[in-house]
Amino acid sequence: MNTKARLLIVDDDPDVLTMLRELLAGDGYEVVSAVNGRDGLHKATEVNPDVILSDVIMPEMNGFELCRRLRDDPLLAEVPIILLTGLANSEDYVAGLRAGADDFISKPFERVKLLARVGAVVRLNRYRRLVEERARFERLIELSPDGILMVAPDGALEMANLAALRMLRLSRGQNGLLQGKNLGDYVLSAHVGDLMGLLGKAIAAPEAIFRQEAILAGADG
Repeated sequence: MNTKARLLIVDDDPDVLTMLRELLAGDGYEVVSAVNGRDGLHKATEVNPDVILSDVIMPEMNGFELCRRLRDDPLLAEVPIILLTGLANSEDYVAGLRAGADDFISKPFERVKLLARVGAVVRLNRYRRLVEERARFERLIELSPDGILMVAPDGALEMANLAALRMLRLSRGQNGLLQGKNLGDYVLSAHVGDLMGLLGKAIAAPEAIFRQEAILAGADG
């Protein structure tokens, strides 16, 4: 994931747009701008930003409608939206939340507080994406028809997918039996040395691919 977060700013006021663009770019963000809600919807589809900051009161399409349209788009529905608003009553805040906004920053805003709020939303969104990517990765491993073992540098077994458990003559419910076990416990003794040597090579060159044949010894012998 790119370490430089991409922000989309949507505001019909050119002075506010310029100020926000300079402020956020100066804090290390990649900034894309849009001059109204329709332009913002188009730019969001084009650049897939990490966070969207939008004014509420805009011609053609206001910030609430922009939120609703973004939430209806399956590719953009999870992008955090911060509404920049001069509206002060609770009904407007409720309307924003119902439209799909994640946070509000009231105008006029302090620059330090704005940067802090944006930074917090960016970090939370990136953490959420990492969690989702890890969950997808673990699901792909679990469903793989190939046996996959995750092994610590010392050879300790950390995880086996369902196919690997079958190879080791273990059921899904016996995954816990791997705790405290070593790769050598489930490999024919004559092949343990070769596999541990291969493990050392893989640690020294993590980007390389190594191949080694070995005979597994199942839990039933």
